Amino acid sequence: IECSHCTHRRVIMGRILLQVGSLPSNRLALTNRVYISPSVYSHLVEALGPESASGGPLVTVGPHAYIAEANAGVPDDKIALNGLQRRFAQLSLANKVELRPFSPPANYALAAMEID
Repeated sequence: IECSHCTHRRVIMGRILLQVGSLPSNRLALTNRVYISPSVYSHLVEALGPESASGGPLVTVGPHAYIAEANAGVPDDKIALNGLQRRFAQLSLANKVELRPFSPPANYALAAMEID
């Protein structure tokens, strides 16, 4: 199926096919988040429900879960990963990956920590 507001991208059963790209800013590397375009972000929030936007929607890239964040510096056909994320997932720039919404089960423990 094609996403009605994302016709340039192929959306198949909740999966979004994107090309791996680098971060638009080095300062984002320390967040361990993945960055997507605002239109892809809107699609995810729509798919997961508005409550997912509070801390950022959870997504999987391969077997790994991340918090996604919108960034206007990321093109619609890309997902921006930092170097450690790419190395850990064994991905190179320009690889195609599936981005999937992630809804953890009720008994699933998740934690996030931010250090200033």
